[in-house]
Amino acid sequence: MKRTCLLSTAAILATLTTSSVAYADTKPAIVWVPTASIELTPSGMVDSICQKMQMSGSAVAAGCVSGLDEPITREVSADAMTIASELRTAFEAYDISIVADPPPAYVPVFALLTSDAESEESGSYTCGSQVANCSGLSRDGTFSTNAGTLRCTDPDDVQAAIYAVGRLAGLEGKEDATDAMHYPPDYTMPVYTFTDECGPISAQLRGEDKMTAIPLECTSLDHVGCDSGEQNSHADLLENLGPNAADSDAPVIAISSPADGDVIAEGGAINVAATVEEASNFAAVRITIASPALEGLEEANIFGGEISFCTTDICDVNFLDGEPFKTADSAWGTGDITGLPGGEYTITLEGSDYYGNEADPVVVTITLEGGPIDPSGGDTESGGDTDPTGDPTDPTSASDTATTFASDGGSSSGDGDTDGGGDSGGADDDGGGCSVGGSGGAGGSIAMMLGLLGLGLLRRRD
Repeated sequence: MKRTCLLSTAAILATLTTSSVAYADTKPAIVWVPTASIELTPSGMVDSICQKMQMSGSAVAAGCVSGLDEPITREVSADAMTIASELRTAFEAYDISIVADPPPAYVPVFALLTSDAESEESGSYTCGSQVANCSGLSRDGTFSTNAGTLRCTDPDDVQAAIYAVGRLAGLEGKEDATDAMHYPPDYTMPVYTFTDECGPISAQLRGEDKMTAIPLECTSLDHVGCDSGEQNSHADLLENLGPNAADSDAPVIAISSPADGDVIAEGGAINVAATVEEASNFAAVRITIASPALEGLEEANIFGGEISFCTTDICDVNFLDGEPFKTADSAWGTGDITGLPGGEYTITLEGSDYYGNEADPVVVTITLEGGPIDPSGGDTESGGDTDPTGDPTDPTSASDTATTFASDGGSSSGDGDTDGGGDSGGADDDGGGCSVGGSGGAGGSIAMMLGLLGLGLLRRRD
């Protein structure tokens, strides 16, 4: 489907061609376990790397999370490195990478934030905060563990972390005391393995008394080969993540058009098309179009002199369109972008897989002929009217018939334990306050471009 929109704030006409997202049964994941303090920034915060995002968006690898009122420095457990090592052992049979350093900001990633501090107001039985991620569909979110709560004292840090990552991977708690997903856990007898047999799911305990069992969060369709109300933790991890698959090769990326040195005539479109080859079939990608000619066009929601497309909410357009993955052989491109000011443009393509292998960036430089656009909507230096529909004062013109389109930024679990401290309700109160829900998808709508981020005015044209 091709969509053409007139951005009246800067008279920029952007046409996007959306491409379908392909699926596979199993998909890899990355869990980032910081081993040193990290800076977390509210999504959408002005004058920050998170500025282009909606407040409900998430780009965890960049430290951009929803639910914060102001930037914070998050301290992590002194044993974070040991915890990360034990997590690798616990999940070594599955296609999940546990890393100590964040991948690039355009790669969807889970962050597990450990802490040596207690959360005195939380009633979590697991000494952590997690939300349901049924079938392991989401791949971008922030979760935490801590040193104690009203209902959890002297936890085993490793099992608490394994339980949290298990939830990220689509599991629910089980009644089986021999399973690492045992809920409520008995940390005096820690378990680090996942049983390969069906067993009853244990309902999460919430409510004011912290003892009210809530309905099961996922359905039988989210669990493999078991009766309703049961879970095989090992089978589900294989279903949601796949078996361990070593991969040391970076994706092969290329810009198929435009070519380096191309000159585009005034009024023409910039249309970037890229190709990606990746053995694992899944890739994260970012396309950036930058130019000094775009600087100072904040009125058109172009920040930092660049327009960006990528696989997290950190960019103007999220390729994933609310889905967790896009296959490497999908169409990667921007569609036609017309009405941009004349000048020299640098186009950069970046790519990574979900195993930490990054391709060398590909860069081309092109020239767009023509004069700059007046952000106020007046005449360009070339003397033409920036409103191609006619008189800007005409009630039928774009500026008067514009419709505001807001993006769907995905769902968030909120910034706190809103029901008084259950295990499935968002971040605990130990300074995290940044949990991003796992079930609502990873990004906003691809039907956003510049002003389509909810900040600009546009109208549809046939």
